Parts: sequence; structure tokens; C-alpha cells
Amino acid sequence: MKDPYGKAVAHSYSSLKAFENCALAFEQLRILKMYPYVQGKEAEFGDIVHKDIENYLKLGSELGPEALPYKDKIDTIRKGVAGLEFVVEEQLVITSNLKPTTWWAKNAWFRAKIDWMLFNNAEHAIMFDWKTGKKRPDPFQLEVFAILVFLIYPEVKKVSSAYVWLKENPKDLITRETYTREADFTKLLINLLRKTTRVERAIKANVYPARPSGLCGWCQCQPDCAFGKK
Repeated sequence: MKDPYGKAVAHSYSSLKAFENCALAFEQLRILKMYPYVQGKEAEFGDIVHKDIENYLKLGSELGPEALPYKDKIDTIRKGVAGLEFVVEEQLVITSNLKPTTWWAKNAWFRAKIDWMLFNNAEHAIMFDWKTGKKRPDPFQLEVFAILVFLIYPEVKKVSSAYVWLKENPKDLITRETYTREADFTKLLINLLRKTTRVERAIKANVYPARPSGLCGWCQCQPDCAFGKK
């Protein structure tokens, strides 16, 4: 899929979410790139924690000061999956024909990155997504992880996909969903294609309506939006 300016467009969970929040902001930020990306302090903190946990799990490195407060929670989860084969920051990428490809390939159509992915056996994949912000579970992101695994790993029959809310108390630490190929594959795929089709139709028609909401006050696009503060 290419935008009206000839540039290839690849989807992700975050891009679909941005489009649903406001198609106009999606166009200005992701298609036209009218405003530079500005990383907030919370996002910067999250990146640091994610990198620390990645190195802790993969290399056995010490956790830095930002991630260290969450060590007990991380270790509790590690004990529950001890001995399982795993990868960190796993890149899951498919083409528009739903075939596996690589992150920077020209035919990359949908991309996702899994913070921590384990295999209980060849037929059961377990995924954890570290969250350093407020607890706002979105089942669709977990669905995205699941359908991509089903598409890329044909031997997998069950996916356990979970958010880990690092700032929450232990009883609220994990939000988990389990999907099976037999029961869930078709509906997960239909939902994904429904959302990507909406974006692609907007790009093809070059029509991006604004969607005013409580997020407008923090939007970079206010100077070029009828709903922005003047």
C-alpha cells in the first residue's frame, strides 16, 4: 500500500490506534509528517525500562535505576516460565498476502514487536508486553500479537498474550488473554483486516476527517485543525 505521494505505508498497532483516535492527526503526523515526533517523558522512561529488561533477560545484565523497582515482579514471572525457550524484542512482520517477511523489507505490510516471547512447546506461544504507564488494557493489541504469531508460526495452536503492568500491585500485575487457532484465528484475522481496510480506504481517497476528543488539548496538529486552540 502506498500513500498518494508514492511512499509505502506499513501498519502497526500504534498506527491503527492513531487513525482511530483521529484520522486528520494520523495524516498530518504519519503521512505528511508535518510535525516532528516529540517523545514525552513517560515514553522515554518506558523505553529505558524496556531496554533494561531486555538486557536483563537476554544477557543477565543488572537492571538500571529505572527498572530496578520492578525486579521482584519480573523475577516472579520468570520463575513461572523457567526453562522455556524464549526471545526478546521479537519482530513479527507480514506482507499484505499474510506471509512472513523482515522488518525493513519493501513488502512489509504489518509490523509488531514482542517484548518477551516464550514457547511452552512448539504448539503454545506465550507473550508478555511490559507496560510502565497507567493500566489501560486494550484487547486489540493482544489480538494483534496472537494473529501475527498464528500467521508466522503455523505449528502454534495456542497463544497466551499478556500485559504486565509494572506499576500496579501484584494482584493487578497481569492482564492475560488466551487464543486458539481453532476457535479464534478467523475472527482475529477479520478484525485486523477490517481495521487496516479503513486506513487504506482513507489513504486511497485522501480523506482524513478530524475526530475531536479529550486528546485534542495535547495534539501537535492543533495549528492546522479547526478544532485546535487558536
